[in-house]
Amino acid sequence: MNVIQRAATVGAVTAAVVGGTALVAPQAGAATVAKYNGVCGTGYAVVDSAPVGTAGTVFLTYNPSTGRDCVVTVRARAGV
Repeated sequence: MNVIQRAATVGAVTAAVVGGTALVAPQAGAATVAKYNGVCGTGYAVVDSAPVGTAGTVFLTYNPSTGRDCVVTVRARAGV
């Protein structure tokens, strides 16, 4: 997957997540920075990331040995 396709994927996922979280009221206090948690598995490295307001971060990862991408959204704060 080339860089333009990766950027388009991150943009599309970010737009979908932002649209879905627009109705959620922000929590008071300082936001915790979301970190990639390795959920895509072994061999994946973060290629790009984009914040989703104060709700979290979208991470685009890539595994060079398999040629696969993985996109994951990590919340900035734990859910209920």
